[in-house]
Amino acid sequence: MSISPEFSLTQLSRTYGVTPRAIRHYDDVGLIKPHRNRANRRRLDLAERDRLLFILRLREAGLGLDQIRRIVAVGRRHGPSEQLACACEALNDRIVELECALSPKPSSVDAALGVLKALETEMAA
Repeated sequence: MSISPEFSLTQLSRTYGVTPRAIRHYDDVGLIKPHRNRANRRRLDLAERDRLLFILRLREAGLGLDQIRRIVAVGRRHGPSEQLACACEALNDRIVELECALSPKPSSVDAALGVLKALETEMAA
Protein backbone atom coordinates (compact mmCIF):
# COMPACT_ATOMS: atom_id res chain seq x y z
CA MET A 1 0.00 0.00 0.00
CA SER A 2 1.45 3.37 -1.01
CA ILE A 3 1.22 6.42 1.19
CA SER A 4 -0.25 9.42 -0.57
CA PRO A 5 1.82 12.59 -0.33
CA GLU A 6 0.85 15.32 2.07
CA PHE A 7 1.74 18.98 1.93
CA SER A 8 2.25 21.53 4.66
CA LEU A 9 0.91 25.05 4.40
CA THR A 10 4.47 26.33 4.27
CA GLN A 11 5.31 24.08 1.31
CA LEU A 12 2.20 25.13 -0.57
CA SER A 13 2.61 28.81 0.20
CA ARG A 14 6.16 28.75 -1.18
CA THR A 15 5.16 26.73 -4.23
CA TYR A 16 2.15 28.85 -5.16
CA GLY A 17 3.22 32.27 -3.89
CA VAL A 18 0.43 32.67 -1.38
CA THR A 19 0.70 33.25 2.34
CA PRO A 20 0.02 30.47 4.85
CA ARG A 21 -2.53 32.85 6.36
CA ALA A 22 -4.47 32.87 3.08
CA ILE A 23 -4.49 29.07 3.01
CA ARG A 24 -5.71 28.98 6.62
CA HIS A 25 -8.45 31.44 5.64
CA TYR A 26 -9.58 29.13 2.82
CA ASP A 27 -9.79 26.38 5.44
CA ASP A 28 -11.68 28.62 7.88
CA VAL A 29 -14.31 29.49 5.26
CA GLY A 30 -14.65 25.86 4.17
CA LEU A 31 -13.11 26.02 0.71
CA ILE A 32 -10.49 23.42 1.53
CA LYS A 33 -10.53 20.64 4.11
CA PRO A 34 -7.06 19.83 5.37
CA HIS A 35 -6.57 17.24 8.05
CA ARG A 36 -4.40 17.59 11.14
CA ASN A 37 -1.27 15.56 11.77
CA ARG A 38 -0.09 14.31 15.17
CA ALA A 39 1.46 17.71 15.89
CA ASN A 40 -1.96 19.29 15.15
CA ARG A 41 -0.65 20.98 12.01
CA ARG A 42 -2.75 21.30 8.88
CA ARG A 43 -1.78 18.96 6.05
CA LEU A 44 -3.30 18.77 2.58
CA ASP A 45 -3.48 15.59 0.55
CA LEU A 46 -3.27 15.61 -3.26
CA ALA A 47 -6.99 16.25 -3.75
CA GLU A 48 -7.00 19.22 -1.36
CA ARG A 49 -3.79 20.55 -2.88
CA ASP A 50 -5.43 20.43 -6.31
CA ARG A 51 -8.52 22.14 -4.90
CA LEU A 52 -6.31 24.88 -3.41
CA LEU A 53 -4.59 25.40 -6.76
CA PHE A 54 -7.99 25.61 -8.47
CA ILE A 55 -9.14 28.20 -5.91
CA LEU A 56 -5.96 30.23 -6.38
CA ARG A 57 -6.44 30.26 -10.15
CA LEU A 58 -10.03 31.43 -9.77
CA ARG A 59 -8.86 34.20 -7.42
CA GLU A 60 -6.22 35.22 -10.00
CA ALA A 61 -9.02 35.51 -12.55
CA GLY A 62 -10.79 37.95 -10.26
CA LEU A 63 -13.56 35.79 -8.86
CA GLY A 64 -14.73 36.55 -5.34
CA LEU A 65 -14.81 34.07 -2.49
CA ASP A 66 -18.60 33.78 -2.64
CA GLN A 67 -18.43 32.77 -6.30
CA ILE A 68 -15.60 30.34 -5.58
CA ARG A 69 -17.53 28.88 -2.64
CA ARG A 70 -20.47 28.15 -4.97
CA ILE A 71 -18.18 26.56 -7.56
CA VAL A 72 -16.48 24.35 -4.96
CA ALA A 73 -19.87 23.35 -3.53
CA VAL A 74 -21.05 22.30 -7.01
CA GLY A 75 -17.93 20.18 -7.36
CA ARG A 76 -18.49 18.48 -4.02
CA ARG A 77 -22.15 17.77 -4.83
CA HIS A 78 -22.00 16.94 -8.52
CA GLY A 79 -18.39 16.12 -9.37
CA PRO A 80 -15.54 17.70 -11.29
CA SER A 81 -17.23 18.07 -14.67
CA GLU A 82 -20.10 20.10 -13.19
CA GLN A 83 -17.59 22.11 -11.17
CA LEU A 84 -15.61 22.90 -14.29
CA ALA A 85 -18.78 23.92 -16.16
CA CYS A 86 -19.77 26.19 -13.27
CA ALA A 87 -16.27 27.71 -13.18
CA CYS A 88 -16.32 28.31 -16.95
CA GLU A 89 -19.66 30.07 -16.67
CA ALA A 90 -18.39 32.29 -13.85
CA LEU A 91 -15.22 33.09 -15.79
CA ASN A 92 -17.19 33.93 -18.93
CA ASP A 93 -19.35 36.27 -16.84
CA ARG A 94 -16.15 37.86 -15.49
CA ILE A 95 -14.83 38.34 -19.02
CA VAL A 96 -18.05 40.07 -20.06
CA GLU A 97 -17.89 42.24 -16.95
CA LEU A 98 -14.32 43.28 -17.76
CA GLU A 99 -15.12 43.91 -21.42
CA CYS A 100 -18.03 46.16 -20.41
CA ALA A 101 -15.81 48.04 -17.99
CA LEU A 102 -13.19 48.60 -20.68
CA SER A 103 -15.44 49.56 -23.58
CA PRO A 104 -16.85 53.08 -23.58
CA LYS A 105 -20.57 53.48 -23.17
CA PRO A 106 -22.28 55.32 -26.04
CA SER A 107 -23.88 57.78 -23.65
CA SER A 108 -20.54 58.63 -22.04
CA VAL A 109 -18.95 59.06 -25.46
CA ASP A 110 -21.80 61.37 -26.50
CA ALA A 111 -21.44 63.31 -23.24
CA ALA A 112 -17.68 63.63 -23.72
CA LEU A 113 -18.19 64.83 -27.30
CA GLY A 114 -20.72 67.37 -26.06
CA VAL A 115 -18.26 68.71 -23.49
CA LEU A 116 -15.50 68.81 -26.11
CA LYS A 117 -17.71 70.76 -28.55
CA ALA A 118 -18.72 73.17 -25.80
CA LEU A 119 -15.07 73.74 -24.91
CA GLU A 120 -14.18 74.29 -28.58
CA THR A 121 -17.00 76.81 -28.89
CA GLU A 122 -15.87 78.65 -25.75
CA MET A 123 -12.27 78.72 -26.91
CA ALA A 124 -13.23 79.99 -30.37
CA ALA A 125 -15.22 82.88 -28.91
